[in-house]
Amino acid sequence: MARQVKVITAAEAATLIKNGDTVTTSGFVASAIPEALDRAVEERFLATGEPRDITYVYCGSQGNKYGRGAAHFAHEGLQKRYIAGHWATVPALQKKALENKMASYTVSQRALFHLFNDIDAHIPGCLTQFKLCHSI
Repeated sequence: MARQVKVITAAEAATLIKNGDTVTTSGFVASAIPEALDRAVEERFLATGEPRDITYVYCGSQGNKYGRGAAHFAHEGLQKRYIAGHWATVPALQKKALENKMASYTVSQRALFHLFNDIDAHIPGCLTQFKLCHSI
């Protein structure tokens, strides 16, 4: 028997994010990013003040330097921590990091890719050696 898949709107998906959650999205630069979801999370935060203090993680830079993608998460209080393999196309988050308004870490894209792959495969994450950087 085929499994039923429930389809929900971006706004409904945004309500599933709780304060303090870790959120990850996929895509690279402006390609295949979940723009509708990113925007819905921002709209919910601006309207209600929630979700707060989330950790946002992704491998490749997600944005286009013009307010799309990860830039929707650049509101004070929305993010507590930012972990990414590349974030050159998200100047709004760069600014927050440089002003010490959130914890920010640059991690190898390859290490993050393997972590996500292992999570998807339901196996323990691989161990790798990497240096955490607080700079862009």
